[in-house]
Amino acid sequence: MLDGWSFHSEHYVAVFAVFEHDQRSEKVLLALAPIADDGVEDQTAESHVAFLTGILPFFKRDISSIIYLVADNCSVNTRLADLLQVPLIGCASHRLNLAVNVYLSDYEPLLEQMQQLMRKLRRLNKANRLR
Repeated sequence: MLDGWSFHSEHYVAVFAVFEHDQRSEKVLLALAPIADDGVEDQTAESHVAFLTGILPFFKRDISSIIYLVADNCSVNTRLADLLQVPLIGCASHRLNLAVNVYLSDYEPLLEQMQQLMRKLRRLNKANRLR
């Protein structure tokens, strides 16, 4: 299972191992680090493979130990699953968020007007408290 995010132009990746132990699902954090390291300078699926290839030996594992990938449904993760030749189990919440954003895109001008109105009302409420 992995997730990536950017903070101040630095891209980070969290990698978890998910496995069964004593008939229970276990999750262990394997890495939480910037992906741009050891010559890796981009956020491509190939860079993620290089990142995983670099961290797995610390746990006496290699890429062949990965039997599925749980991650967001973005193109990088789809390509990563293809490169690893494993199924991608996409995040249902992420799919819902993408669908809602597509639906709401038709209402973007109205939503922006509502946002501006709410900002003005918030300022009015703060001004009234000062009186």
